[in-house]
Amino acid sequence: MSLSTESDQHPVPSPRFFYGWWIVVAAFLNLFFSVGIIFYGFPVFYPEFVASLGFTRAQVTQGFLLGFLIVGLPTGLLAGVLIDWIGARWSFSQEWALSESPCYSWDL
Repeated sequence: MSLSTESDQHPVPSPRFFYGWWIVVAAFLNLFFSVGIIFYGFPVFYPEFVASLGFTRAQVTQGFLLGFLIVGLPTGLLAGVLIDWIGARWSFSQEWALSESPCYSWDL
């Protein structure tokens, strides 16, 4: 003879859509728009850059690489230092404000 409670007999129904999938969708869209369009959309403009600027394809690609190295490397290192010093929550909110401020100036 076993003792059973009412909760054992009637399991709690699970939610219709697991909340974690919303996180997966948000992360996918974030990476698609922030990285995917830049890396995979840039080659679409190669012929136009070559024709209008008079550069070779190698020069256009080197400029793209140098832009990422000049901007991305120091920014990533600075973000890491800020996260270590002041904490992730404050530094992410400040970095978001700095990255979004040019977008607000376009509306002026």
